[in-house]
Amino acid sequence: MAGGGGGGGKELFSSEDSGRWRASLDSYDQVLTLLASSKKRGSSSSSLKLLDKWYQKELSVSVTSRSKPHLTHEELCQLMQWKLARGKFRPRLMEMVRQNSPEDVEKVTGSAIGALPDLERAVRLATQLRAVGPATASGLPLSLCRTGKSLTKGHLGDI
Repeated sequence: MAGGGGGGGKELFSSEDSGRWRASLDSYDQVLTLLASSKKRGSSSSSLKLLDKWYQKELSVSVTSRSKPHLTHEELCQLMQWKLARGKFRPRLMEMVRQNSPEDVEKVTGSAIGALPDLERAVRLATQLRAVGPATASGLPLSLCRTGKSLTKGHLGDI
């Protein structure tokens, strides 16, 4: 694990050493750069760094600025692109996620966000959308953690 003080993920997750966690978090940009450079030229991952910037900085701002926080259809598609760029590309998933109606996306993702802080329930609700599995579904509440907002029952409040 680059910059994480050695050891694997299991050791990190069982550690209460905040310095070790900080070192791992501080290595994120370096690891992302390595991942992006390992992807084939012209693949969906060529824009990994741009998608990650959108995910890290912009998605949560857009979602939490709405009176009832939710994802739009376009944001769901971009979230899927972000997820696929980080791992194995599956073009069929993009086709399937686009088949969700904008109304369903707003309703389901709004319900999922409303279920927070119950992460398990939020993920379960979001996976009702076509082609959205737990990995993609967990990306939404995790992005919201970056806003400086607390994930309280029924709404997002300032921390």
